Amino acid sequence: MKFNFRKVASVIASVVMLGSTIGLAAAANYPAPFVQSGKANVGVVVGASAAITDWSASLDLAQNLQYELAKQTAISGSTSSAPTSGDAASLNSGSDLLYLGDALNTNVQTITKDTLPTVLADGTFENDDGDTYDYEQNIVVGSSATNAIAFSTSSNDLDDPALLLALSTSTATQAYNLTVTFDDVMNFSDTASEGQSIVLFGKDYTVGTETTATSLVLLGGADTQTVNVNVPTTFSVGDSTYSVTVTGISTSDDSPKASVTVGTSSATFTEGQTKKVGGVDVFVKTIFKTGINEGYVELQLGADKLTFQNGDSVMTGSNDDEIDGTNVVIGGSVEARLN
Repeated sequence: MKFNFRKVASVIASVVMLGSTIGLAAAANYPAPFVQSGKANVGVVVGASAAITDWSASLDLAQNLQYELAKQTAISGSTSSAPTSGDAASLNSGSDLLYLGDALNTNVQTITKDTLPTVLADGTFENDDGDTYDYEQNIVVGSSATNAIAFSTSSNDLDDPALLLALSTSTATQAYNLTVTFDDVMNFSDTASEGQSIVLFGKDYTVGTETTATSLVLLGGADTQTVNVNVPTTFSVGDSTYSVTVTGISTSDDSPKASVTVGTSSATFTEGQTKKVGGVDVFVKTIFKTGINEGYVELQLGADKLTFQNGDSVMTGSNDDEIDGTNVVIGGSVEARLN
């Protein structure tokens, strides 16, 4: 999982840089002939030495013409705005829109379950002892002006300047905080918590056994199945399929071990371990031995391992690769904040 929020899209389709100021005619028929019959035939021209007021006027004009074009091309009974319920959250507030130079949280500071009822749903975590812990989730929108609508080439990613959403990857000017708040003290490193399920931001995870007092390890399986010893089982992860076989289970010491083969590659696991085998992350959740060379193992493939170490970047995968621009804060005795 790699976050890259350098730019989203150009808002103005055509801003032509030439040596003159803005000039318009036929104002009485506006927006014709610039936008007419569902077609645009216009270029907004701004001089290289134009005053800042001319720049501001040019952007307002271009946005207005684009709005007029959208009205003419809109399909009856539909809307051209982005979805704002369940799948997306608008950063506008009524008629208060985001404008050039506005910080992302100009209108909306916090996004809650009222806007994203699935992704930010309240949850309850239950450990193996039957104890329950309620929690809430929200998104705090970044306040830094670095995360704002800008007119630039996005550090030379674009040939020409464009209106874009320029988001910082610096933890000092974060674009947003994903925050999880528990009502009561929550000890994820307790053995009663390890191996239990929790839903965070709309996705199912399992608490990994590598979790400590300062590090939370979560495992999200793309495909979870129970595999019997010496019975090849097919797992599907995305567009790929994998043949998985548990070739043996050992209980010679206090920690049961399972030998797992994916394709032609093999590895030995203890309960709660994640390893990359045959090109895919494998998580062994539980190991059961029922007899001589008999038993079964609960496996997850495509485990999507996430490690939240207090004060460090979020790490992903069995190799603990850092996710650029992230920072973890596990705060106090009650609140756990994942940035």
